[in-house]
Amino acid sequence: MEEIIFRQPNTFKDKLRRHIDKIKASFKSGNFIKRIINYYLVKISLLIKSPKVLGYPFYLMIEPTNICNLKCPLCPTGEETLKRKKELMDFSTLKMAIDELGDYILELNITNYGEPFIHKELCEMISYVKRKGIKVSVGSNGHYFNDEASVEKLILSGVDEIYVSLDGTSQESYSKYRVSGNFKKVVEGLELLLDLRKRLNSKLPFVELQFLVMQHNEDQIPGIRKLAQDIGVDKLILKPVSFNVSEWNDQGVQERFKDFMPKNEYFRLYRLVGEKLEWKLPIENKCDYLWRGTVILCDGTIVPCCLDPRGDYKMGEVKDGIKNVWNNKRYIWLRRQILQDKTKLSKCSNCPGT
Repeated sequence: MEEIIFRQPNTFKDKLRRHIDKIKASFKSGNFIKRIINYYLVKISLLIKSPKVLGYPFYLMIEPTNICNLKCPLCPTGEETLKRKKELMDFSTLKMAIDELGDYILELNITNYGEPFIHKELCEMISYVKRKGIKVSVGSNGHYFNDEASVEKLILSGVDEIYVSLDGTSQESYSKYRVSGNFKKVVEGLELLLDLRKRLNSKLPFVELQFLVMQHNEDQIPGIRKLAQDIGVDKLILKPVSFNVSEWNDQGVQERFKDFMPKNEYFRLYRLVGEKLEWKLPIENKCDYLWRGTVILCDGTIVPCCLDPRGDYKMGEVKDGIKNVWNNKRYIWLRRQILQDKTKLSKCSNCPGT
């Protein structure tokens, strides 16, 4: 089992690893020449700091639903402050996006502000994307892996990676953040998923366990390591808890966050300056994501990144044509502003960028 402590995503080592992974992905998939050319066109655009991207996004995040079965207190969905209509993505919206961009996309994360497995057509969506030779990952709170037929269907869909959040080693500690969650159900679901993967003689999906390190569970890190080994997951990630930067200036959210912030400085993303929080990471006029990827919300709205949960920075819609939206006036203006002075952007001024 591999273990990663996720603290600083922008180290040279991480950048190099991601770069190599993207090249590998392009060669494993169909249309690899088109994909590798597109990948480097995007990289050149970043290098020369052009607000108009020479290529198309090679990373895509699609939100199958913004509905969730849990009430996590630092999540806009869990807090019910998302301010968007609760709905499921129409399958035709995903098809439209993949039909248009499929030849350029290296990886798709079919996750955002909701529990993806609430969508009854999720496996069909994944299968549709996989036919284009695209790597597919999906995140889950792990409450939908308890029916053998459904789990087998998921494995056979071809999904490459599943990452599941399990932030405790008992029901008591787990449910302090994953409100309404069932610890035992998640563990049993993971065991079934891994057992079926073995019985089907499949190497996929790669199963990753994510443990949000918080004040109430930071003493349980040895326990989650043992539990991860006992379950047999492929990777364990110890991930410091955070809150959405779109709510940075909401004092109520910051105060609530302090109840979850780890005492161990090593697992803190922020420092306390008086009563206010500050990022440990420098905030620079950069954000690679606006050049390399985009996000499609469940209603078909295109937004620049996953840290815009309410869709305030609407760039366009899938029905407008993603290629048309990608370099429209709004997107070019936003990238230019990021390069010049992102402190003028309410959603970006307190984000270190990626």
